[in-house]
Amino acid sequence: MRQEINMMLGDEPAPERSFRKPLATTDETGRTKTAAWLLHTHVCEILEAAEMADLLRRHECGWKAHVHRPVLGLVFSSLLSRAGFRPQQSHHVIARYEAVQAATITKESAPHWEDGGPAVTVSSTEPSEDDSAECYEKPEPIPDRSRSKRVDYVVVLRIVDDKPLQQAIRRAAFNDETKTCYVNQTAYNPIFDAPIAVSIKTKETSSNDDSMVQLSLWVAAWHKRMSALRQRSFPSPPVSWLPDSMSVNHDLPPPLLVSVPLIEAVGHEWKLYFACDSVSSISLYGPVTLGSTTDVLDLYALVTCLLLIQDWVESTFYEGMRTWFLHDYDYGDTQNSTQAQ
Repeated sequence: MRQEINMMLGDEPAPERSFRKPLATTDETGRTKTAAWLLHTHVCEILEAAEMADLLRRHECGWKAHVHRPVLGLVFSSLLSRAGFRPQQSHHVIARYEAVQAATITKESAPHWEDGGPAVTVSSTEPSEDDSAECYEKPEPIPDRSRSKRVDYVVVLRIVDDKPLQQAIRRAAFNDETKTCYVNQTAYNPIFDAPIAVSIKTKETSSNDDSMVQLSLWVAAWHKRMSALRQRSFPSPPVSWLPDSMSVNHDLPPPLLVSVPLIEAVGHEWKLYFACDSVSSISLYGPVTLGSTTDVLDLYALVTCLLLIQDWVESTFYEGMRTWFLHDYDYGDTQNSTQAQ
């Protein structure tokens, strides 16, 4: 494996610290291969597809299908876990990516401009005949102020139904009047009960249609939806839980939403931003370069960064959602004893 990669790099071989210890695994045909070879095979396929996308001047949809989507599929699947590049995933908490090009922002989650007008177009999406989910909303269209701001992919946190967090999410997201249920700023059925952790916008090249405008409005709508669900879960401080020392002033702020990554992939280049809850506003920080599909080292860097993001979704983001949906104000033992009852 070292020889193969160094041949690709030419005159500047990769340092020894860049390589992992060999791990053995079995492919679909039953043959034993090292985990590194399995990963390297997929990396080479993506590099070749990216080179062809440049050569053939593929449209944006071609880049999505042949380059961006395979990168996400390589990382956010069970392949690398089976190959030993990360711990085996728990079936209770899993980060998975979903294509959401058809997902629109619901009316009540749409952010507004300072003059009060809606910043996005919200349109309805009819369910298919085989759509068996019981939670679905058909939002009404609202006037167009810019274009409908959509993203291409999201990474969501999937949790099994018997987890307390999943139960709390469904209780908060269910609307008894409309009989609809969705946790995010979109009613798109495949992610109706899976919180969005990472939002990804992909493009062929940079253009006037700024990807960050789309990502910013999308994440603003997510913050608005999360705030509404938080208020629905905890409409007022539980005065009966408060110690005497806190009984006079219990108008305490809710916890801050966990900061979430936004990823912009333009052609070969992948960049990372962070959307952070600043109480009365959302602060964006970045960009940070994740890697690219221009050469083998940059692609390995990209895969490694996305693996770290996957670990973050299944740990830090998961705990952030537990705090948001399960925990009211932190009153120590008083709260814990009440919850236990």
